[in-house]
Amino acid sequence: MKFRLWNMSWMEAEEAFKKCDTAIIPVGTFHGHGPTPISIDSSSVAWLADKVGERTGIITLPLIPFGENDKQKFYPGSITITPEILERFYIDIFRSLNRFGVRRVIVLKGDGGNRETLIRAGRAARDFGVVVAIPEWWSIAKEIMPELHPEKGSYIQELAVSLFLGGKEIADLR
Repeated sequence: MKFRLWNMSWMEAEEAFKKCDTAIIPVGTFHGHGPTPISIDSSSVAWLADKVGERTGIITLPLIPFGENDKQKFYPGSITITPEILERFYIDIFRSLNRFGVRRVIVLKGDGGNRETLIRAGRAARDFGVVVAIPEWWSIAKEIMPELHPEKGSYIQELAVSLFLGGKEIADLR
């Protein structure tokens, strides 16, 4: 059974929504990270969401790669979206999914930003019958493998994920 919404025809999507009232949306950001790629907060959750969808059959939406992250907007290549616009964008996605019978949305977060914006959008979605969960990949990883996650900082984690996803050439180790 297909689980990637972007690979379905509208007829296949209709069938998938009849079978599953849950959707996964990977959400990241696009900003400077030291030696790791600008997209690591996006590529990591896109990969993880794809694996979850593949194993569970939960409808998986395409990655939303951009987010709000003002504190890193001056790093070259960083792209930020204002919180107000992003919140309305998320609400529109939740509302669209709800039209097709989705009652639960898992927003798999790949960064430290977007948190408050997603929480506000999730609260608004409750008004039209959608429950939104917002897990962060590194929190899941810490829970599953605490010995591999230092108490402070996530740079080692992000570097390890970058190397896993893209090979040793992906990181700029100058």
